[in-house]
Amino acid sequence: MKRNDFFAFICDEVTGEARQQHLGISIRWIDADFAINEDFLGLYAISKADAEWLTGLIQDVLLRFTLDIPKCQGSATTVQA
Repeated sequence: MKRNDFFAFICDEVTGEARQQHLGISIRWIDADFAINEDFLGLYAISKADAEWLTGLIQDVLLRFTLDIPKCQGSATTVQA
């Protein structure tokens, strides 16, 4: 993935049986053969579902996986508070 120029960032909120919210984060990218790939980066507990906290979490994940934010050319986020 790191050899590719661009990627899309995908986030989706899920609430478990214990009523704990989690944010699933994945990236989607296209390889040299134009095949679509999707990599799951993790499921993260949400302690506060406001824009500031969620933005910080997403930035942290991008930094931990050393993904270059300007290369993110698409995103999809679904969070229900």
